[in-house]
Amino acid sequence: MKHYEIHTYTLADGYVNTWLTVSDQPVTFDTYAQALKALRDYYADGDDAVLGGEICDYERDLKIVEVITGNEHVHPIMREALKCLR
Repeated sequence: MKHYEIHTYTLADGYVNTWLTVSDQPVTFDTYAQALKALRDYYADGDDAVLGGEICDYERDLKIVEVITGNEHVHPIMREALKCLR
């Protein structure tokens, strides 16, 4: 399965998904367009908060990442080899 995440750059781990739902689950998006809209909204809200004097600055080093789960993208021969490693 494929989904999209917005990753934030961290000094310790590089780019990771730090966006969480209210139930502490990672935020994911079904499409790139949904992730892009969320990222644009985030930047717009952050810019408004800075211009309004609510905050001094906010995290801007983010990127959209396509995440493929499972092993459907792995060649069948490699899939068998991976089974042996488990």
